[in-house]
Amino acid sequence: MTLRGHLFPAGFVYEVRRAFVRPAVLMVFIVTILVALASATQVATNPPDFARNYSGAVFYFGGAYHFEFYTFDQYGSPIPGIDYTLQFSSASGSKSLANASGVSPSHGILDVVFPLPQGTYMVSYTAGPQNGGPYWSQGQSNGVFQLDPIPQGQVLPLLSPLTSAIDLTTGFSGTPALQVFLPNPGGSSVGTDSIYYTLVDLQNGALASPLPRSAMTFLGNLQSALQSFPLSIHPNSSTPSLNLQVEVFSPSETLLLLDTNASASEFSPYETATSVSDAAFSYFSSDMDLLVPLMAVVASFSVYAKDRIAGVLESVVVLPVTRPGLAASRLVAISAAMLGALLLGVGLSDAAIHQVVGYYVFPSYLVAVYLGFAVSTIFFTGVTFLLSHLLRSHAALLGITIAIFLLFGILWYSLDSAVAAGLGVLVGTPGGARFQVISSFFDPIQYPSLLLAGLTNSTPGAASQLGGPPSSYGITPVSLLLVAGVWTVIPLVLLSWRIRTRD
Repeated sequence: MTLRGHLFPAGFVYEVRRAFVRPAVLMVFIVTILVALASATQVATNPPDFARNYSGAVFYFGGAYHFEFYTFDQYGSPIPGIDYTLQFSSASGSKSLANASGVSPSHGILDVVFPLPQGTYMVSYTAGPQNGGPYWSQGQSNGVFQLDPIPQGQVLPLLSPLTSAIDLTTGFSGTPALQVFLPNPGGSSVGTDSIYYTLVDLQNGALASPLPRSAMTFLGNLQSALQSFPLSIHPNSSTPSLNLQVEVFSPSETLLLLDTNASASEFSPYETATSVSDAAFSYFSSDMDLLVPLMAVVASFSVYAKDRIAGVLESVVVLPVTRPGLAASRLVAISAAMLGALLLGVGLSDAAIHQVVGYYVFPSYLVAVYLGFAVSTIFFTGVTFLLSHLLRSHAALLGITIAIFLLFGILWYSLDSAVAAGLGVLVGTPGGARFQVISSFFDPIQYPSLLLAGLTNSTPGAASQLGGPPSSYGITPVSLLLVAGVWTVIPLVLLSWRIRTRD
């Protein structure tokens, strides 16, 4: 007999193939694909909102005023098609001197030029469509201001900050970053302006004042008018009240920019990794949270447990297929079908969402959801197989498996709250958040949220209002592996023991 024959006897392979084409197993693929398509339809009907921001600046160069705008979303990606209209009037505002407008291009940066001599003017402008409500997350939609002569080479912010906190959609989980928009009026050498930052407390009306470079942290050199710098600030008790003070210096150490727009808390590395596509993907993942264990139970019952209780399997147990081999073959078939269908559904949902919102889901999110579903699949499949060797009634088997599903999938939150209340743990407190996270370890359906926090080193969702690293809530590589082992290995070990010793 070949090595393949030893590892996979002919009867074993036959049973896998036979179980794989059962209607209940095919149903798993059909349901998963339909959920992925339905989720994409939900996203298309009700797409997540993008943040709309702009940074605006004005400078004088070459005998003209230059107004430059960069329009972007929360990821720093440009937003094209935004209208900007400006009007120059005399200092008294009684005489209109010039009008100009423009539309943000595909790269997001718009330059509106007024060839007027240096002087004092009144300038009014409108940014973005007028829809009767708040439009900009950063920057004013319209305004009137007095424009005085601008020293050559100086850049002034225009009713919007020139530094912004964004979330870069690069890498495994994305990363917080500081975006700097500083037009270069004099054409100075690229890479010579240096950026420094520090944390300042601007509560109670305190004003920022320039600091020497020696009192701040070097962030990098500005290579272009628009640049992003990955930046992580580990939070502490004072972080929510602190702002990021950013200063840009020329090679001669002249201060070019001082900005305190961004809050220090926006750069926490422990923020849950999210993006517009993550929010959209939640339609699929939340539906599958409950469908995965249900499909695992139905497929396991149809392919194995029903035949086991009815005694049909006894006629199948002939050489070369043993009882353990028969159980293993059908368990492999169900698990492979479930995991294959989930992989197809996750990929299909991600691709469809990208077509709708223009972003892919972070790999960390996809991996956490998929592996979490795998744990849930193996647990409910193993439990259903095990119960079929302990019970002699179809009704009892279905009743108990459905009860287990209801406990973990529907009733867990209520039970969790009741236990917390009985222990005097208050919701919204650090103790309450820690209790809720710890209780998630005892629910296999909650495993994806724990895995996401561990993979991205982010605050678990149950404690998102409190922040902090996942390790402070007990989420470590060791605990995640241990819990995954408990939910997947123990049911299979018990099943193997029951088959070998009692049947």
